[in-house]
Amino acid sequence: MQTNKTKFSQITTGDRKSSEYGTPLSLFDKLNSIFNFELDPCALQTEPDRLNLPYSYTNVVDGLKQEWGFNTFINPPFGTKKGENVRAWINKMQESSEKYPYNFYVMLLPARIESNWFQEEIFSDRKGCIYAISGRLKFYNPVLNKNADPHPIGSVLYIRALKFRVEDIATELEESVRGLFIRSKVYH
Repeated sequence: MQTNKTKFSQITTGDRKSSEYGTPLSLFDKLNSIFNFELDPCALQTEPDRLNLPYSYTNVVDGLKQEWGFNTFINPPFGTKKGENVRAWINKMQESSEKYPYNFYVMLLPARIESNWFQEEIFSDRKGCIYAISGRLKFYNPVLNKNADPHPIGSVLYIRALKFRVEDIATELEESVRGLFIRSKVYH
């Protein structure tokens, strides 16, 4: 019997390996109504305007090398199991939020709280909030996830907004996206 299991670690586009999986639009729309995003620095190469934001960068432009001076939503390509690839995106988010403290930065990540990258980059960041999303998301990939299978790992939001109190948006987030804060207090 043949099974049709989706591998979420990588998809193939042409002869390159990629880890592009689009954010579920229902989740994005809820988050966008709270944070008013203007930039997607990790836009899908095949559909860069999918989230309908004023600014987006695909891997062709390399969002890591661009300025993130806007309210930014980041669903980074995850890369390997050790998370080396995601660290660069986390560091860029942290640097951008320091440089542009009046903006919101929201990153969607796999809930790999046991991993080194999560503990070293996320848990150690006392300026960021962590919100665990209830259930498993169904990421968008028209090639390898045609059935919209749920991701095998839960997801979290990593949020930075240095000149705002996350407590001010906590109720709205909890009412819009089922989940709970792992850390909602930010220490400046």
